[in-house]
Amino acid sequence: MNLDQLLTFIEVEKTRNFSRAAENLFLPQPTLSNRIRSLEQELGGQLFERDSRGVRLTEFGKMALPYVASIVSQWAELNHNLRNYRENLKKTFRIGIPFAFFTSVMPRLLPRLIERFPYMSFSFTNILTSNIIDEIQNHAIDLGITAYEVVNPQIAFHKIDEQEVSAVMAPFYPLARQTDKSVSLAQVAAEPLVLFGKNTAYRIQIDNEFRKRQLRYVELIEINEINTIIGILKGGIGVSLLPNRFIEMELQTGELVSFPIRPEPMKPFQTFAAYSTVDSAKIPDIKSIIDEMTSFFSET
Repeated sequence: MNLDQLLTFIEVEKTRNFSRAAENLFLPQPTLSNRIRSLEQELGGQLFERDSRGVRLTEFGKMALPYVASIVSQWAELNHNLRNYRENLKKTFRIGIPFAFFTSVMPRLLPRLIERFPYMSFSFTNILTSNIIDEIQNHAIDLGITAYEVVNPQIAFHKIDEQEVSAVMAPFYPLARQTDKSVSLAQVAAEPLVLFGKNTAYRIQIDNEFRKRQLRYVELIEINEINTIIGILKGGIGVSLLPNRFIEMELQTGELVSFPIRPEPMKPFQTFAAYSTVDSAKIPDIKSIIDEMTSFFSET
């Protein structure tokens, strides 16, 4: 006796029709009939009889029905409870992510993580890069995505990505019409700039590049949200300095264009995954997540 036989018995009793029951169970009718016949042989009696009105239970079948229904019901309850139990056993990993990374990268990275680690669940929090190290030390997150490393014996850093910083603008922007290959940072400095705020690691890196070359902004618009920056650029207002990874969709659609900074390239924008070395129980899984992130970036 098996569950398929019992489910078939319940369906035939419910529909009072072998053909309809077979259709509902997506079975050929001979297969359904064989299941009923095998169940009758195991139970030692006939379960159904046919007459002019269709199929109906025999007295033997009526006696068997409540027991079969109880077994099927208990199996469904068991399956439901075990599924919930497995879900509750999933390890939850709390990941802190900067705003730009969350909106530009996570929609493509998250499905890959879910497929690769079905036994894990993920909780994501948007955090300023400058606060991520503190959140790791306070055990508020298990893994943080940051733009820089710090010297801390209790935190490990792994570089997962490195991107060239380019000048980004609308294709109809005047500077874009003046070149088809590259622009200098001096040319960019002469344009209205749309950049992240001063409290971001990304902005600190940009400012250092300007100071190193003794350049100053002519005009500056500060925005701490990547989608707003993209929207402003698409409207033809100003130029930004961004890794192409942040604007992959807009580059594909032609809504934005990017030009490398030449003749002296800017320092590449690096991305690190950081975690506490104190939480030893989660470290093997965290390293697996980091390896998958690194692989993702190397392929895209």
